[in-house]
Amino acid sequence: MGRYVADLLKQQSPEFTVCAIYDPDPKAVAAAQSLLGVDGTVCKSVDEVLGSDCDWVMIASFNCQHAEQTIAAFEAGKHVFCQKPLATNFADCLR
Repeated sequence: MGRYVADLLKQQSPEFTVCAIYDPDPKAVAAAQSLLGVDGTVCKSVDEVLGSDCDWVMIASFNCQHAEQTIAAFEAGKHVFCQKPLATNFADCLR
């Protein structure tokens, strides 16, 4: 889902660029690069993305990872776009 949202953003704003991609599935990375025409960094971990100089991150992982990754992104000083749901339980939403 993330690559399709990124594609829509690219179509809407010429200033939008993808500076880094992470997915544990190499086929998903290749599909994103193909769809988006990306020459940005392919990262080996979420932490590597969060350590990059990207302004914001899109969380489009499995639902059970959203809260943890969103919190980590905020702690890294990133702006965050998180696919729904934000978390899988109320306590994680509050975090």
